[in-house]
Amino acid sequence: MPRELILANPTPDESRQTWTCTHPLWGAALSLDGYILRETRQADLPLARDGGLRPWVLVEADSKPDSRDILSSCETLRKRALVRRPDGEVNEVIAHGVASVFTDPAFRGKGHASTMMACLGEALQAEGALLSVLWSDIGKEFYNKHGWRPFESDHLEFPPRVRSLAEGSAKLGARFVSRESDSVTSLRWFGDGDVDNVEWLANEKFAWC
Repeated sequence: MPRELILANPTPDESRQTWTCTHPLWGAALSLDGYILRETRQADLPLARDGGLRPWVLVEADSKPDSRDILSSCETLRKRALVRRPDGEVNEVIAHGVASVFTDPAFRGKGHASTMMACLGEALQAEGALLSVLWSDIGKEFYNKHGWRPFESDHLEFPPRVRSLAEGSAKLGARFVSRESDSVTSLRWFGDGDVDNVEWLANEKFAWC
């Protein structure tokens, strides 16, 4: 009789187990220790705190944390989004970005990723998310089957307005970028405004250097 599978949040040890599995695919430019350090640091960035970044694992319902098989895994990043209604009204809503969908080769071919995505869609909807998005490097068919409809990706770019340093504006320069180790780069920001996105992107961009 097939065992019941559920979506759960991994323990810290299970997260490290997942990162060890995904390292060859997404962290080959780093040592394993460096990759785990990067992922650990990213999980503590402002955007990731308080459930902003949530790892998920598909496991057997009766299995015990830290001793259960991780059948499939992914993560979601909670974001603010603007939605325009048919009547033209624009509302700010909660959305999620879905990323890092992975199944260990030992468990592939059994539909675990499909089960996980179906459970994830239900979980996000139950929490009040109006929408979620993902970017696929395996084509449209798989995710389309599970409710993520393919759309053309539009990109809006706004020219920056740079003020002189004499105005006391934000100063973001190469001299404030310094390496803490051989695998993690820190980016310091001086100035006004919400810089969580800058710090997140800095970790993503410079940690690969």
